[in-house]
This record gives sequence, C-alpha cells and structure tokens, in this order.
Amino acid sequence: MVILDVTAGNRKIWSSKKDIPGVIFIDKESGLLINQDIMADNTHLPIRIDLKIDSIIFDPPWMVNPPPWFNNKKHRTGSGGITYYGSYNSKKEIVPYINSAFIEFKKYTNRVCMKWGDSDIPLYRMLGFIKRSGWILIKQIELKSKRNRGGNSKTANWWVVLERDSGVWGVV
Repeated sequence: MVILDVTAGNRKIWSSKKDIPGVIFIDKESGLLINQDIMADNTHLPIRIDLKIDSIIFDPPWMVNPPPWFNNKKHRTGSGGITYYGSYNSKKEIVPYINSAFIEFKKYTNRVCMKWGDSDIPLYRMLGFIKRSGWILIKQIELKSKRNRGGNSKTANWWVVLERDSGVWGVV
C-alpha cells in the first residue's frame, strides 16, 4: 500500500512525525522541521503514473486574507516550534489551485482524503466544485478538536473522502 501526502508540511495531521511505512511525504515548502521525501508542487507531481497509489492525503491551505501573523509562512507556535501555512489573496486564487490539484490526482489514484476548514469557503461550496470536476463524496466527518469546542472560532474543520467518478468526462 502506498499513500501520498501531497501537503506534508511539518506533518501536523500525523500522530507520529517520523517516517511512516508506505507514506510518501511531498511538499513544495523548503526549510520544514521534518524534510519531505519529495520537494514538489502537488499540481505537478514528479511521480510515475504507472505506480499504484492507494490514496492521496490533501490538506490544502484554505484561508483568504489571513491575519497579519499568518502572512509570514513561518509562524512560531507557543511551544517554540514552527508551523507552515499557505494562504490566498482572494477566493479566486483557491479554486484554480484546487482544480489543478484534483486534475493531477486523477492521474495517480481513485481516492483522495482532504482536510478542509470553513473559514472563507464553506465545505459544501468546495464539494460542489470538486464534484463537478469528477469526484464523488464518500464520507464527511467534522473534526471536534479542542480549539473548535467553545472558543470564538466559527470555522468548522472537516475530513472528506472522495473517489474518482469514472463516468465523468475528462477522467484520466
């Protein structure tokens, strides 16, 4: 089994920050706390398309015009670590990026597991766009993290599982 984490960053979504057998970590950022296996943009993956990839993990940036402290991609956390973020200047920048990524993913797998935050574009709108590009929603789970319980944050965070719709035009 092979899984591509195409937005590896500092592996914040993984309980273990070490190498995990069967997972290939890809990111375009340099200077990460944990080096990625492959430095690449997930809209142009340098992977052979004949490889059997079971699924792709996709945790794209989902913020538009973030607070000033987000503008520096290296944000120091309270524990002294560094977290990397990506952001966009407008919603019009997010949609082409997500579209390009999902077109690229069709070359490699039938399944994408995506993490999304509702801060600027609600999940239902993003899913509508993704479905039109040839993917079917299989599962949707709202994350109940400590940060989302009772605080001032109105952002819901989600994990969604999508499968490629083989009946849609344009599927590779």
